[in-house]
Amino acid sequence: MELIDAYCKHEVLRKQAVSPVRDINDLYLLSLAETVAADFIITGDKDLLSLQSHQQTGIVTYSIFISIISEYGSLV
Repeated sequence: MELIDAYCKHEVLRKQAVSPVRDINDLYLLSLAETVAADFIITGDKDLLSLQSHQQTGIVTYSIFISIISEYGSLV
């Protein structure tokens, strides 16, 4: 919980994402990514991964995310 308190913030979704998703239940994640201008969605969900990105947000697996940040060093 300390990590969440230190690095996360509460946001209210401002808009509903519009995207050709296979699973309509994933729209809330895309809406959240738009609202907070997220750099990445880290997921194992194949429906989301098939999109590869949504607007400014890359959609990647955990292992790909780790390789991306290892190129740039620590994010914190």
